[in-house]
Amino acid sequence: MKLKSGDGAVINTDNFYMTHKTSGLDELAFDLSINDPSYPKLLEESVIEYEQEYLIKAVDAGANTVKIKCQLNLDEWKKDMYPAYSNNSATLADTMEGILPKGWIFIDNAHSKIRRTIEGGYTPYDIALQCQDTYSVAMRFDVKRRQVQAYDLDAFQPLGAFATRELNLKEINYKGKSTDFYTRLYAYGKNGLSFANINGGKPYVENFQYTDKIISAYWSDERYEVPESLLEDAKETLKKASIPERSYECTVMDLAKTNPEKYGFQDFQLFSVIRLIDDVKELSILYQVVEYQEYPYYPEKNVVTLSSTAPKIQDAVKSIQYQITDKNSPFWNVMNNAIASATDWITGVNGGYVVMHKDENDVPYEILIMDKPDIETATKVWRWNMGGLGYSKNGYNGPYELAMTIDGAIVANFITAGTMLADRIKGGTLILGGKDNGNGLAKVLDASGNEIVRLDKNGVYAKGGYTSVDGNGKKYVYITSGEICIAGEDGKISGVISYLNDGITIQSYGGSGVSHIVFKRDGTTSIWGSNGIQLSGKIKTNGSYIGKTGRAEFSDGSYINFQNGICVGGKTKEGGTF
Repeated sequence: MKLKSGDGAVINTDNFYMTHKTSGLDELAFDLSINDPSYPKLLEESVIEYEQEYLIKAVDAGANTVKIKCQLNLDEWKKDMYPAYSNNSATLADTMEGILPKGWIFIDNAHSKIRRTIEGGYTPYDIALQCQDTYSVAMRFDVKRRQVQAYDLDAFQPLGAFATRELNLKEINYKGKSTDFYTRLYAYGKNGLSFANINGGKPYVENFQYTDKIISAYWSDERYEVPESLLEDAKETLKKASIPERSYECTVMDLAKTNPEKYGFQDFQLFSVIRLIDDVKELSILYQVVEYQEYPYYPEKNVVTLSSTAPKIQDAVKSIQYQITDKNSPFWNVMNNAIASATDWITGVNGGYVVMHKDENDVPYEILIMDKPDIETATKVWRWNMGGLGYSKNGYNGPYELAMTIDGAIVANFITAGTMLADRIKGGTLILGGKDNGNGLAKVLDASGNEIVRLDKNGVYAKGGYTSVDGNGKKYVYITSGEICIAGEDGKISGVISYLNDGITIQSYGGSGVSHIVFKRDGTTSIWGSNGIQLSGKIKTNGSYIGKTGRAEFSDGSYINFQNGICVGGKTKEGGTF
């Protein structure tokens, strides 16, 4: 296939590339000599064809060459204007079906059932792009087939492809930032709508997947009128914002295209989930291809961009680090209501006696709150002085089984709580269950209330990851979704066992080469080694040894002896043996 202009004329260059994007707005670019006969016809908005139809958007001519940049031709989507558009809280499929240009079809691979509101003055093109943020999907436009498809990026699973310097990485550039990073999100909809009533009274959601620090952010979007929708999107937004944005731009040798029989599993397509092995940063992490720059004639120049986070769902999220300053915001309304409620609890209690203890100079040094006016007969006593605050049910002299002391300690003989919040609990032994309490149970929940770790009589359950480390903290096994990572004495990962849709793969790396074994459910096995494959001992197939047993003789009198296909000795023409 050749690069062609709109009139079918072939453009004399093979040094062009397409940039495939998660937004679906793919681009095409190429360089051309200004002396090329096709150059005068390459004007802005002219059609360029290669697999898809593109429009020239930029022409940058220099002394000898001209740079041409094109974008996917989606002019059909920009023809109409809806000045007061509203989808009336529709699903993704209903929204897209209502704006499709004539002859186009929509395929919802994301199978989205949520309902969201999009309002404003938009073209169908604008609405399609808005849908990607609103419904958390990625789009692919096929101009030739006149179809647009939606994908859920989280639905893509790793298929065994990996990138490492020893095999296919020619260049790797790392980018990481946490400027828009937060762990607690206060979210509000139309007219201050909150989801507190369906979220345990909390107007915020939390996610501590990366750090246990509380870093707050505020988000308000008037399009939300249903608390359930607001809560769901707040959780999804926070899931992406509560981990630093990390991306790798990699120049990768496209082995799947240069040698598909041997490296077919190394196919890096857009949305693919691959394992990146960064031996410099000592990382082995699954990343998604969010941009793919493809050179059809020079696959060794292909560039993939890998990212741990998809584009943000809402541009309207405003990060406020550590504090919220707007006193008129819904945040402060909720906070003031909480303070008022606590005040009512304290001031609404009747009864009790307050006694002020004074020294010989008539200077107060202690406050007592008692059930009786006489210190000698009082049994329930709150005592507050420079040593701290304590409660005794046995009179003034105690013991004080509940106390907050001046050294920052809280002491309690027994605590019963439906819900207890704590950043840190220190102690010697934590006992769960027992003879009278039955089987013990410990759970760890995420910010959404989903169980991620459980310890019970059946063992340990961990969602997301499980690590077993030796006493020196070096050798370890890390188990995560469909993968087992194994590290050696140096603390570096030396091998990975990964899940495939049709089997499993075993990879070892970190040394001078890479080994790769694939076991498929159909009974086939593939073995690859960057420095070759060595087989030792006798090899059998279906119970029989592979290879012949016998002697190969040569005309000069020398010979070689074989046992089951393996050379076991012989004699040279001079009579020497080996």
